[in-house]
Amino acid sequence: MTRASALIWTLGVFLSCLLLQQAHGFELAQSVRRTRHHHSYGWQSPIEFDLRCMIWRNYPEYLGLQTDYTPARANVEIHHDDTLQVTFLSSAGTFTHNKITYDLQQFHFHHPPEHTFRSYPYVCDDDDLTTQRPRRDEFVLEMHLVHQTPDAKIAVIGVLFKLGKPNRFLNKFWDFIPDVEEGSPVGVDDIDAADLDLSDVFIQYMGSLTTTPYTENVFWTVTCGNWNTISKEQLERLQNKLPGANNRVTQPWNGRKVYLNFPYDDDDSKIRQDASSLLQSS
Repeated sequence: MTRASALIWTLGVFLSCLLLQQAHGFELAQSVRRTRHHHSYGWQSPIEFDLRCMIWRNYPEYLGLQTDYTPARANVEIHHDDTLQVTFLSSAGTFTHNKITYDLQQFHFHHPPEHTFRSYPYVCDDDDLTTQRPRRDEFVLEMHLVHQTPDAKIAVIGVLFKLGKPNRFLNKFWDFIPDVEEGSPVGVDDIDAADLDLSDVFIQYMGSLTTTPYTENVFWTVTCGNWNTISKEQLERLQNKLPGANNRVTQPWNGRKVYLNFPYDDDDSKIRQDASSLLQSS
């Protein structure tokens, strides 16, 4: 091959790759985004919950999930091309844990959900764990309520949704989805996270953000039981707006402690049965 022929061949390959990138680059970028890097070290999120490996702990009723949300104006927009995000423009309330108060900043959505359950649900019987029944496809959406303190401590509450009745909380801003774009938000008044159904059974652990830069030392709470629902039509509206899946793969536990919290009762066996019933509720 002459030098001129080699140059022409190289140029042809380059142009072919360029055209291929233009045709499929977005899909490739989206595929990479879905993977969102699997870390074998550190305390990363999301994780897969295994109820057999969690630390079960009960609490007095007045020490449950301490949220104090208020209606506030927010911008609804597409964020980083792949998620619907609602960013508050004024105080929207707080979440308090261990005497630390976090301000609600924004919430966004992941489809499919990011946190998963192994062998979910199962009857909590120490003598017989053979009744486990996998139901990995139970949930269709995960919402992250992102909170932050003035000194940049982060706490996220994860809310899982099942297919069912239309969601009243989502209805407040869901109709605006077809109109929003990245960089062109739509302002909506009186969005109130208190309208969500946050269960008194919840999982807590230390993890990370699930999007870049995957910052660690994030305090996670994932509610379970009393599940929120989303209708098929509501879910399809979101799916039609987003380019594809935007969930990060689950990460290793790496020795961290994961806690399942439920209300206090003098009868520990009753506590475990009640918690089990909530986790199995449909």
